[in-house]
Amino acid sequence: MARILVKLSGEVLKGSLQAGIDWTVVDSICSEIAGAVKNTKAELGFVIGGGNIFRGATPDLNIRNYDRLLGDSMGMMATVINALALVERMRGNGVNAILQSGVQIDGIAPLFNADAVERQFKEGGVVVFAGGIGSPYFSTDMTAALRSLQIKADYLAKATKVDGVYDCDPMKFADAKKYERVSYNEIIEKKLEVLDLTAIQLLAKNKMKLLVYDMTQKGNLEAVCRGEQIGTPHDSGIYPKSGTHPHGKTALEACHGGGKLHPAPSFRTHHRRKYRQRAVSQPSLSLPKIHRRNRREPDGLHPE
Repeated sequence: MARILVKLSGEVLKGSLQAGIDWTVVDSICSEIAGAVKNTKAELGFVIGGGNIFRGATPDLNIRNYDRLLGDSMGMMATVINALALVERMRGNGVNAILQSGVQIDGIAPLFNADAVERQFKEGGVVVFAGGIGSPYFSTDMTAALRSLQIKADYLAKATKVDGVYDCDPMKFADAKKYERVSYNEIIEKKLEVLDLTAIQLLAKNKMKLLVYDMTQKGNLEAVCRGEQIGTPHDSGIYPKSGTHPHGKTALEACHGGGKLHPAPSFRTHHRRKYRQRAVSQPSLSLPKIHRRNRREPDGLHPE
């Protein structure tokens, strides 16, 4: 049984509206979620953004002395509003759904609790995460990356309006090329707009799998839950200790720009190299032996 965290943009909830929540769209999304849960028994969590209501980092008005701290707090409240809408429509479609928040609002949004999430999954329910991580300056991309690790998800799935990762925006450029697979290194180096850099680095460091798929096509969420090959998965071979990279390099060589990795030199090896280099310019210099008793040990102690 797969456990998947899905990152949803708040923008999708406004539908054709300029801003706010289009309840017809929300109901359609939650109906598909209900079908996916019923048919696959997958354990699903959702992180929702708040861009359809307010973005803390980019206020619409060009105003002086804008306080980013308060703006981000408003953005976190926007995600709570969206999460409540999702929970309401999920329950309306027969799904046992609860809300978990990065900021506690008594009687409305309980603070994130890993044990409560685990109980909900065991009962066959769905969890909607809101309120970011509870701190300003962190995006909902970062929230999705963090929550995917905290709930021990099998992978993070980013739901978008296109069918994967492209080298440029396919909505604007007809010649945009789709990546069938993409590594975290490629995302960073080519500045592909998948998730923000901090979130990508967290996922890469902790070896969390990532999938980017088109949420506008009905049945895609269920296909994701079944493990079908859709969208663009990240290249899971980029960080293992061994194995072959698609370009013929080992995973470690690919990860470190093609160079081979060597273990750090020991104390003895380091100093013998040092004296050997000096002997090239000073032929009369003999190479001394490095005794264990000459090593500097912690607390001034010497091994016997």
